[in-house]
Amino acid sequence: IRISHTLYDLDKIIELNGGQPPLTYKRFQTLISKMEPLEIPVETITSEVMEKCTTPLSDDHDEKYGVPSLEELGFDTDGLPSAVWPGGETEALTRLERHLERKAWVANFERPRMNANSLLASPTGLSPYLRFGCLSCRLFYFKLTDLYKKVKKNSSPPLSL
Repeated sequence: IRISHTLYDLDKIIELNGGQPPLTYKRFQTLISKMEPLEIPVETITSEVMEKCTTPLSDDHDEKYGVPSLEELGFDTDGLPSAVWPGGETEALTRLERHLERKAWVANFERPRMNANSLLASPTGLSPYLRFGCLSCRLFYFKLTDLYKKVKKNSSPPLSL
């Protein structure tokens, strides 16, 4: 699997369930247990791989294809705070490692509770990175599953994971 936004083929799940989506998590688990095991994520792209890739750029490339700055779009940027969620894959992978280091979190995971600070950026928050594709759902799944197996022997991850 080189590119995906979901772990499982949703059409296959619906087909296995007689043309209807599963309505409970237990039914979903039953259906995916009948499917082929998930493929592991592909290796991370290295600088050696990227060195083999070349893209010819014309002198007017930035004018044609560049992303304009806020100033170029007419926005006043004086006094703007820095981004609440720093973007990118590197930040996502750093947060994933920080997240997985908290083995106690995995061992005692409960459903998240909303509180006044829930919407503020967390140093281990992963939602925007999963949402915008900076973090592979497949990589997250396999790393979390491996860690969970080490922490909770002979047990399935809880529903909330």
